[in-house]
Order: sequence, then structure tokens, then C-alpha cells
Amino acid sequence: MKYSTICLDLDGTLLYNKNDVSDFTVSVLSQLRSKIQILLVSARMPIGMTYIQKKLGILNEPIVCYNGSLIKHGPRTIFSSTIDIAHVKDVHRIIQKYDAYIGLYHQNEWYVPGLNAFVRYEIFCTRTHPAYQKTEMTIRYLENKNVGPHKMMVMIGKKKEATLYKALHSEVGSFLQIYRSGEELLELTNRSVSKLSAIKILLQDDQTLENAMAFGDNHNDIDMLKGVGYGLAMANAPKEVKDAADQIIGTNTRDGVAHFLKNLYENDVTSPENRTVEN
Repeated sequence: MKYSTICLDLDGTLLYNKNDVSDFTVSVLSQLRSKIQILLVSARMPIGMTYIQKKLGILNEPIVCYNGSLIKHGPRTIFSSTIDIAHVKDVHRIIQKYDAYIGLYHQNEWYVPGLNAFVRYEIFCTRTHPAYQKTEMTIRYLENKNVGPHKMMVMIGKKKEATLYKALHSEVGSFLQIYRSGEELLELTNRSVSKLSAIKILLQDDQTLENAMAFGDNHNDIDMLKGVGYGLAMANAPKEVKDAADQIIGTNTRDGVAHFLKNLYENDVTSPENRTVEN
């Protein structure tokens, strides 16, 4: 099968540490970018992705943000699906019982009620910075603009995560997609969107999902891995993600994606120096 598109998750997949790609990965993908379309498909906000795009030399390609809720091509918005403010208020009401924090994202705006360990970690990983204000104020601000968030991120301790996950599924799961992102984070988007639905939007007239391969490591990648022509899970992925893939490759910290692509396209990729350092 000849693949025309490579769909790449970032955190835990393409990034060899928490916020960057290795020189080896840059070298491999730079040799392939003129022969095959390379799409970044992530839960991140746009500005948390474009610095990686720039490093890979693929700023000419669209990006899939917020698990498929937003598709950007440079400054242009190709697709946007925001959460109804009424549903935002429902989630905010529910999490009050669990001592959880909530982050709201719209385009390149990120709002949190304050700085804590969760927020510091997100700042480090994505190289982005939030605005700080009470969640009630952010909801009013978005409501006055007549927009909703593209993504909600709920930050909660490990002991309460499973209970809150069940509560959210029970009350808002019929209209919101709820993904586990690690042991302390839950990501919420509209139920109608996913990474796979975004990839379908970006397919050209002469392309099908069978012509695409995808790489991922987390629960929000499962539909994508199942839906494309060839899905690859990282060795560091949970069992449910591995079960959804056609093949399991190396870990992100060992540049599993780049090594797989170098071997697959051995006639197109020379042997760059591998400078990855295990963290």
C-alpha cells in the first residue's frame, strides 16, 4: 500500500521529550515532506503546535488541534466546533464537588483560575501561557462573545479522577467526548468531533483513509488508529491503544516514529545522526 498522508500525534508519540522533537526526527521527516503529506494531529492549542511545525518545515500543511475540534491552515480556520456554554456550565457545576480545576481553550486563548502544578506542567510541555481569571468570569467572557471553548481540560488528583470520570460520563457523556489524558487530566470536546473526523475533512478528492497511516499513544488516538489504512501505537501506549493498532513500534523517547519511517522509506531517507538522549 502506498500511503499519501502521515498523521502524527505529538505528546508521547512524535516528541522524544515533553516539548520537543529530536534532531533525528527532524532529519527523517524533512527528507519525506516533499514526497508525502505530514499532518500534526493533537489535543494541543494551535500555538502549542506551530513551533513544532516550523522545526519540521511543514508550516505549509494544516494542523488538527484540540482532538479535532479545530483545524487551522496558517491563520485560516478550516473547521471549528465549540462546546455550548450551557454544557460548559454543567461541567463546571459537576466538578465543584471534586475539588477540580478547569481550563478553557478557544483558538489560541487558554484560561485557568490560577497557577498550580497541573498548569505549570502544561506550560512547560506546550510552551504556551494561560490567562488567569476565575472560571465564572471566563464563562461570562465567552458567553458575551457568543462563542464556546474548543476544549475543556479538567485537572484533578489521581484519587478522585475515576469517580469524576464516571460522573461526567453519566451527566454530560451523551453530548461531550471525555478523554483520559494521563492519570490526572480529563479532556472534553464535542462528541461529534475526533482526530479521525478531522482527518476525513482534510482528505483530498483523490485520497481515502486507506491511503493514510497514523501514529498515537493515548485514548484520544484510538479512533484515528482504527480508522486509517495503517495505525501504529507507541510501545509506551496503554493496552487499549495498542489493541487498536495494526502494529506496535518503539517508544517516543527512542524516536520510534522516525525509526519506523526511516525503515519503511529506506530508499528515500539517508542515515542521519541520531542525537536523541533518553530522559
